[in-house]
Amino acid sequence: MSLKRTAPLLVIAGLLGVAPAEAQFEKDWKDWYGHVGIGYVLPQGDTGDAIDEDLWFAGGATYYPDTWPVGIMLELSYSNYDIKDEALEPIQPPDSRIDGDVTVWSMTANAVWSPRLGSSAGFYAVGGIGAYRVEGRLSEAGYYSGIVCDPWLWWCSPGIVPGEVILASESSTEFGFNLGVGVAFEVGLSSEVYLEVRYHSVDTSETTELLPLVIGYRW
Repeated sequence: MSLKRTAPLLVIAGLLGVAPAEAQFEKDWKDWYGHVGIGYVLPQGDTGDAIDEDLWFAGGATYYPDTWPVGIMLELSYSNYDIKDEALEPIQPPDSRIDGDVTVWSMTANAVWSPRLGSSAGFYAVGGIGAYRVEGRLSEAGYYSGIVCDPWLWWCSPGIVPGEVILASESSTEFGFNLGVGVAFEVGLSSEVYLEVRYHSVDTSETTELLPLVIGYRW
């Protein structure tokens, strides 16, 4: 067979072999995505002087109208922090120990910008506003009069039991905003793992500032 006749056949065969491979790895963009993430929070500013670093949990859903590069994300997050000993020192009594913790819940509406280029990795930006529920409490551990029940004998009697007394508590729901960036790595035609850093500012009496570093899964 001559070169003139075999060359077109080789070109056609090559195109047929490449086309399925390209289609196989084409990004399968959807309208809706769910996500969950876990992270480590670095409190910022005065907040960092008052509370320790701790974990951050988040989950939500994102909607992309048609093939827009901007999506609308609703997200719920939860975190809990111990109050630092240095912050409690001025109120510590000499013969006992006071502990404290702060819990932060948030429900935010965010805009997510992504180039949606169909590559295996890509950067994105996120920002939004929402409601933040901040709850703080002070407690003291000790031994108190109560009822002691033996789980093996099914018998209860008056006695001294260990416990915790809430000395003070306060909570409020405040407005806040967040801004962040991330990078996503494709693990399926419509799913990805993402790494994200996002700054949260809450309009409490003394501004609460949190910086969670998050790893998550989006599908």
